[in-house]
Amino acid sequence: MRQFSKVPSRDIKNIKRWHQEYDNRVIDDVELSYLDQNDLICLSQNDKTPLRQLLDSSLRLRTLSIWRDTSRPTMGSSGHVSYFSDKKMNAFVSMMIVFIGTAMLIIPIWILERQDDLERKLIVITVFIFIFLVALSSVMATKPFEALGATAA
Repeated sequence: MRQFSKVPSRDIKNIKRWHQEYDNRVIDDVELSYLDQNDLICLSQNDKTPLRQLLDSSLRLRTLSIWRDTSRPTMGSSGHVSYFSDKKMNAFVSMMIVFIGTAMLIIPIWILERQDDLERKLIVITVFIFIFLVALSSVMATKPFEALGATAA
């Protein structure tokens, strides 16, 4: 049991909000108290990239209409429950990672083409390797040595 991580507080709030939308009719109030315990764990955890975590942490970005899952009807007594597609969000994050990675590979080539001095070329290469390492570590869910290996490749 100790190997499982704790449930994020945002998930607990979402579950409580879902129960409130149904006026707590889904389960008895006594049974609902399980949400107030500090021993809740994730049985199925999705490791999200830091970029996806950033998207999830922002209410404005997380609730954009482009993420809305229109295949599921809006439910609840007040109609305030909306569903958003993880598949769309993950696809967007993947596209952003590919775009950033491609830009990090192409931009230095064009800068190096314009440089005549060997020392300046070395500075450009060093700076972009460092930026690529930082971007790879902060955008993708990689361990530091994996990011370093990918940068070296």
